[in-house]
Amino acid sequence: MARETRQRRIDVLSQSKRVPEGFIEDKQSVYSDCKIPKDWTKPQSTTTANVTPRLEQLTQPKTLSKEYVGDRPSPIWPVAPAAMNTVPTARLESLSRSKSFHQDYEPPKSVYSVVTNAAKSANASGRVENLAKPKNSTALPTNQSLWDWSEWEYSVSQAAKSAVPSGHTLSLAMPKKPHGSYEQCREVQWGISETTLKALPSLRVQQLARPKSRSQFIEHYDESAYKVTSAAKHAQATPRLEELCLPLPRKVRQKKVLTSSS
Repeated sequence: MARETRQRRIDVLSQSKRVPEGFIEDKQSVYSDCKIPKDWTKPQSTTTANVTPRLEQLTQPKTLSKEYVGDRPSPIWPVAPAAMNTVPTARLESLSRSKSFHQDYEPPKSVYSVVTNAAKSANASGRVENLAKPKNSTALPTNQSLWDWSEWEYSVSQAAKSAVPSGHTLSLAMPKKPHGSYEQCREVQWGISETTLKALPSLRVQQLARPKSRSQFIEHYDESAYKVTSAAKHAQATPRLEELCLPLPRKVRQKKVLTSSS
């Protein structure tokens, strides 16, 4: 039994692309030659560009100004003998004097405070000694029970218990009345009234509530409900319509046919 070998699609795609006939390999560009010729005097075989006078002028380096002075050789400047023997003017001497402090200027105090002898021997008054004493606050009343130990026991005086509030206080204590149009929330379960339970739907409501009847199309449903005309049955599509009905070639995949080997 001879079995025919069938080439798979993946084998075809894995093959390298063949070089077409007449293919000429690209030469190196003459404009990107990085090699420097040994003899520049000889005429070159590569392409030479003609440079305009304006372009040659722009390629020239920028010349320095006539008044340009280069950097000094040393940060120490030599002083001329004339500058050493010169006599300053009265105005220059007045400008060279240091600025005097303001008459109300006081230098900053030292970090360490100096206590005078009068402060050391001073006697505090009775009021100062009273203010210097720590404040003695009584212990807060608390409930010493096991569960409510952190709650305070508020004691209301008898005067507060027998106090009579004024009319304005009573008016402020009154709760705010709801709006006249305010309606309370309905209950979760709504009660249905007797009128609604005994109501009868109208003829139009019964007609709309009735499901669509197809009893007359049961036997010949396809012929009666969807009747196709004779003209539509004998119609022929145009070539353009047939072309549009065809699937895209790139989406068409041929079925694999397995041949039986004998």
